[in-house]
Amino acid sequence: MDESVEPVIALLGHPIAGNPAPLALSRAVAALGLDCRLHSFDVTPDDLPTALSGLRVLGFTGVWLDDRLSPHAGRWDSIQENAPHHGGEPANVQPPGPGSHPDNPASNDKAPTDQPSSDAIHIDAITDKATRSIATRCDCLWRCHDTPDQLVGANRRRRFFRERMAVALRQCDDAANSIWVIHHRQRNLDDPASNQRLSQSRVIVLPDLSSTGDAIVSRLNVDAWPEPTEPTVVFDLSREGHPESDKLRKRGYELIGWTEALVGSLNACLQIWTGRQGSSEIMFEAIEEYLGV
Repeated sequence: MDESVEPVIALLGHPIAGNPAPLALSRAVAALGLDCRLHSFDVTPDDLPTALSGLRVLGFTGVWLDDRLSPHAGRWDSIQENAPHHGGEPANVQPPGPGSHPDNPASNDKAPTDQPSSDAIHIDAITDKATRSIATRCDCLWRCHDTPDQLVGANRRRRFFRERMAVALRQCDDAANSIWVIHHRQRNLDDPASNQRLSQSRVIVLPDLSSTGDAIVSRLNVDAWPEPTEPTVVFDLSREGHPESDKLRKRGYELIGWTEALVGSLNACLQIWTGRQGSSEIMFEAIEEYLGV
């Protein structure tokens, strides 16, 4: 790495081609007028530990991982814990960004501050196994103030979903009975209008079961859903998005899906790396442009 002081960010994917994250982040950075360099790399899961070690030595400020690489980040973290630097000398790195501070709740995913706050929904409150699996994803790596020679893993997308769920449930008198996870066994909702669970829920979760080989709920019959009388949020955790998601919006439901989570997690990462947040609107436009929507 040269002597420049601007943040240098790596975005890793497999494949990285076809992922709109680099374009969305670069547009947001440009709009902010930040001196920040972005580099995209295609890295296989097997090569991820080696790649992360190389980025650390080269002095990258932060790393973003796509969903295919995120579950493998823990392997690299374990290697670092079991194999300290040769001679005990730290790697040649740049100072941590303004968001990397022990007082920052997002600065270290191993610190107590990363635990759910008292007003946040605990991930165990969601009983569906596939929904709980979002707790294992790791979408952002950054430098920790206490160990500036290491890139530390943190789950930004999980936090995004969890925080948004908490906001929605805080508006409910009975939070425990106001969340409904639609299991894959409920292939079709044959009579949504008479479904009491649907009418009572303020938070509805469509889990992504692709990792288990089960498809998401195939047909929601959204045309028969009652229009919500109170603000109701649907969390679509599927990577491709449910085919009836647009209908949900038209029926009056607020939908938070993969695109919203991607924008939210990128903004959280940008805050950690630079101390600034980008325009969500600019990111959404970049994603739509990239995907040809």
